[in-house]
Amino acid sequence: AVEEATANHPDAIILNLMMPGMDGWETLAILKQQPHTQNIPVIILSGLLPDASKGLPEGVSDWIVKPPNIKLLCQALDKAT
Repeated sequence: AVEEATANHPDAIILNLMMPGMDGWETLAILKQQPHTQNIPVIILSGLLPDASKGLPEGVSDWIVKPPNIKLLCQALDKAT
């Protein structure tokens, strides 16, 4: 995911937190540390709910719960780009 984002510089990244190898939090940290990817909006797509008392984590544009509601996903993409 990091290599693809660096090579292709997408308008937004939809990131799952539960991935094999490197989890989504590690991926997010790397993306936000690299100059070529740090400004790409990241939308979390997860079966987990965000902690409502803390708001969105730093570096996260939006959070969509699985299974994604297409309308909410489109709104998150519109807001991010």
